Amino acid sequence: AFAGWMLVISGTLDMLDGRLARETGTSTKAGAFFDSCSDRYSDTFVFIGIGIYFLSKNFSAAEGHFIVSLIDYSTLIVVLFLMLGTASMSYVKARGEAIGVTTKSGLMQRTERVMMLSLYSVLDPFIRVILERYRLNQDYCLILLLIIMAILINISAIMRMADIFKLIRNSER
Repeated sequence: AFAGWMLVISGTLDMLDGRLARETGTSTKAGAFFDSCSDRYSDTFVFIGIGIYFLSKNFSAAEGHFIVSLIDYSTLIVVLFLMLGTASMSYVKARGEAIGVTTKSGLMQRTERVMMLSLYSVLDPFIRVILERYRLNQDYCLILLLIIMAILINISAIMRMADIFKLIRNSER
């Protein structure tokens, strides 16, 4: 829940700072550049944290080794695909803008990702109690959310790539 509230606060501030800068006429190219770069690091740190959670949640200090279940290992792969989609989504946008073509197509832009993870993280303690009551793996909802996000972000990146490719091809004709 704490991580969720931190995501809510940082995501809200991140969305407000750019808007505030534009509204007050204080936005700069350097500020936009720094904001975009720090967003990539922020996203990656969140996903690294989730990946480390799944790798280390069954660490046995007494035995000094990790026990990684198949579901935890599979979830780590999902997190890696989520990181790939996130990096691809922003790279495709940046590369298109460098060529002079821009699009905001896609379902899982940064705002949606931050909102989904924030909402889930805040509700996580309650979800865990419900899943525990029914003797289900307490990570099932998180895993499902990560799978949905990984699929949607990669589809979105591919859609954005196709849109930009078409726009470039049309401009070349």
